[in-house]
Amino acid sequence: MTFLQKKLQETIPEIIFKQILLVEDNLEEFEELYENTLSSLTAPQLNTLLDFLIAKKKVSEEVKISISQKLLSHHESFLREKSVLYLESFQQKESVQYISPLIIDISPSVRARVYWVLAKHSVDIANLTQQIFTDLTINAEDTDQVILAGALYLRNNSSSSIEMRFLRDFYLENYYDTITQKLKVNITGKLGFAAQGIGLILWEAGIEIFAIDSLEILDMNWLIEKANEKVSL
Repeated sequence: MTFLQKKLQETIPEIIFKQILLVEDNLEEFEELYENTLSSLTAPQLNTLLDFLIAKKKVSEEVKISISQKLLSHHESFLREKSVLYLESFQQKESVQYISPLIIDISPSVRARVYWVLAKHSVDIANLTQQIFTDLTINAEDTDQVILAGALYLRNNSSSSIEMRFLRDFYLENYYDTITQKLKVNITGKLGFAAQGIGLILWEAGIEIFAIDSLEILDMNWLIEKANEKVSL
């Protein structure tokens, strides 16, 4: 028994766990099970189920896409966040039709991931760059800021572009002191991940302010992969 399978068994009722194992690779039966039973699970239980299904090779891609689509409308934002990225990883540009309505989601974290999907697939939405600018200035979460920076890179990674010039100014205002030539935040503390991640994205664009390690080492190359290229989450 795998770690995720054991965790799932410990998390959800035994009768539901057994049902999942019986129908996990059959889309029609799985969707029926979801409508009848799985939709009653708590958000943490659905989170474990989602991770289990995505990781399991036996589960068909259709089932993985189906549950990701269903959880796009879940009331818990962390499930919507994960579903956006999972769905894009399977459907690529086809996922845009399901994901794009969440551009007005109340959660800044969900919107950040939606912007990244739209930017990756060069979706032409009015004022998208300006919307990313606005959210970047108000979003204080490390990971969200890095994803928003990745979205700007995908929009236009030329060092002279409005996207990269805005990101550079944002970085100098919030993360790097040009007088002392030191970071304004602790690399291992709050916003340290954003300081490192955004610094690396700027380096990718030819704006060498501050960077250590690499996006590859951080397993974050998918942030700046161009459209129509498969990403790995």
